[in-house]
Amino acid sequence: MGKDLFAIALTLVSRAFTALGGLVLSILIARSFGAESLGQFTVFLSLLGFLAILAKYGLDVIIIRAVAWAESGLSSTASNFLLQWGVLKVVVPAVCLGVIGSALLFSGALGKPFPGTVVLMPVALTALTVLALVAGYYKGKSLSWIAPLFEIGGISILTSIYFLVFLSLSTAPDQTYLSWAFFAANLSLILAASSKFLSDSSSGMIVSRGERDRPHELDAGRFEFTIIALAGYLTQAGSFLLAAPFLNESDIGLLRSAERFALLVSFPVLAITPVISPRIAKLSRIGSQGELSRLIKGSLLISGSMSLILLGVLFLWSEDALALLGDEFVPARLYLWVIASAHFLIAFIGPLTALLNMAGHERVSMRISSMTLILMLFLVPLMCVYFGGVGFVIAYLFVVVCRLALIVLGIILVNRNTVAHMSR
Repeated sequence: MGKDLFAIALTLVSRAFTALGGLVLSILIARSFGAESLGQFTVFLSLLGFLAILAKYGLDVIIIRAVAWAESGLSSTASNFLLQWGVLKVVVPAVCLGVIGSALLFSGALGKPFPGTVVLMPVALTALTVLALVAGYYKGKSLSWIAPLFEIGGISILTSIYFLVFLSLSTAPDQTYLSWAFFAANLSLILAASSKFLSDSSSGMIVSRGERDRPHELDAGRFEFTIIALAGYLTQAGSFLLAAPFLNESDIGLLRSAERFALLVSFPVLAITPVISPRIAKLSRIGSQGELSRLIKGSLLISGSMSLILLGVLFLWSEDALALLGDEFVPARLYLWVIASAHFLIAFIGPLTALLNMAGHERVSMRISSMTLILMLFLVPLMCVYFGGVGFVIAYLFVVVCRLALIVLGIILVNRNTVAHMSR
């Protein structure tokens, strides 16, 4: 467990760094252009994340499990080949979906698009999709502290840096600078990922025929993991995509500001889950139930206690936090309290979700996700129409509570079936 604690601590630092990058980016947009522009860029990011899930089609999660299995068999060359194979599978879907995303933004169906994002969408989507597989590859190799650097948090950090550079070279802020900064950040991370992968593969070992047959492991469960990812995304960050047709850009900007700070409450589980996921995959495969149970209980304790502390801090200093974005964001404190409470529950159930996904119970997880997704698709538009932003946060919290209850029920049913099967 000591090794796990060190890995969790290292990943926490990495996650905290990338989470700070996302928060800083939101502050920069809010300070430079106001709540309306923050809302527009939020819609772009929400659509980008949604289409990336479709383009990945579950591969980012499956590659964690497949690489973890390959690494447990001391087959690093197979891990490298799995990543290459996965990238080849996602590039064409990402480009095609990116073009569809551009058309959707251009149509105005989701409100006025942020300047430059219509053109940026296909490139950004392809980069984000490939980088998600890279992050999954390093999670599977138990190098979870590297993964956040290739996810949206790492992209946000670099975007903030490039945006500040562009601003320093200009006399007046221009919204297109942000789009260019986002493009430069994605390109930089693709180049860094390529360089790192080539370095990892520089041993020159030949991939055996048996290892070349491993890509079949990237097919099982893709549909299930896609539904799980869609439900998880649309009940959290992607929920703004559901609200966009019913709320104005300023309302979405206020909600986004609250969500960015509330996300800090659940960031401990974002550090813990990548560390325990490969362990869960290995322990469940060899049938070590006792050690698996101890791992999950320890993860729940660490994640829950750390998130509770962060929740208390946000409750006490919510107005001061929101004031960092500007005085117009202070009225979002009610949004912050509700969404932060939801993220505490998200942090608590995170290890349980990882248990279902990595232990081969993705069908159970998919059923739970399908029910919560249907509830979210119905509840968010309805509540936004009748109650505006307040309705959105109520729907947000209600769906998270329902998801928690269903996951706990799913774990109980899985355990009962396992015991019944073993007693026969």
